[in-house]
Amino acid sequence: DRSSVRQFVSRDWSAVAASKDRGWRALKSGRSAADVLSVADQLRKHAQRLRPDWPSRQERLDDLLIHQRVGEALRAVACRPR
Repeated sequence: DRSSVRQFVSRDWSAVAASKDRGWRALKSGRSAADVLSVADQLRKHAQRLRPDWPSRQERLDDLLIHQRVGEALRAVACRPR
């Protein structure tokens, strides 16, 4: 209804964002690398249930190219003197 829409739109969105940031920080602080990888794998499996053809051959290639560019950029930064 209109009233609910108005309430939603007029929310203090900066307070919402700050609350989400605090919540994510608290959630992440107690996680190990294994926990994070497990969550990532669960997300991957969920995506594949929604879209069994994912990732396509092209999407995998695009992802690989991005990882290569990021790796090159990180190596370039690591080689610079301070």
